[in-house]
Amino acid sequence: MTAEGVTVGTIYVLHGHGEKYEMAGGPPPGNRQAGPGGHVADFTPPGEYTLDHAEHHTTANWPLSVVPWGAHIRLTEGDVEYQVGQTWILATGPRGTVTRAMQLFAQRTNVQIAPEDAAREARRLFFQRGSLITVWTYNDFGKWSWNLKRDGHRSAYYIHTTARRARVASRSATIRIRTVAWLRAHPTSRP
Repeated sequence: MTAEGVTVGTIYVLHGHGEKYEMAGGPPPGNRQAGPGGHVADFTPPGEYTLDHAEHHTTANWPLSVVPWGAHIRLTEGDVEYQVGQTWILATGPRGTVTRAMQLFAQRTNVQIAPEDAAREARRLFFQRGSLITVWTYNDFGKWSWNLKRDGHRSAYYIHTTARRARVASRSATIRIRTVAWLRAHPTSRP
């Protein structure tokens, strides 16, 4: 079943108490969609998966997702840094992690971007209405992410919140997600 071009299915908790969750799993099978940064939207294959541990997922494949959710942000000598544990990491400037992600994203989109433009765009991400964002809540994977493990191995698929929904939730009700061991993801059938 699809809703606005997104596969809508159900995740059933195996060995649970009948829990089931409606989920969006990408475009319908056979309707792979190319996107920016060399990314494609594809359906999550039906099957049985184990949820890996909850994590603040980061990746250099999306410029907004280089910095983990909740990381502290600061300016040092005009460049932006973010904190992971006790370490401050350079985000902007010629050697910044977000600058590099911006360059790779443009390259995979077949767009030319000069290094100084990538650095400027990376720096711009950390400001809102002229003020530095001091805590990062813009990771594309939201606050929490769980990898879908198959046969004991991590896969390319995740269940995750989104930045906007996680920010809204943090200002209102508390979200509680009960950890479950086994899931069956299938767009059409029931267990």
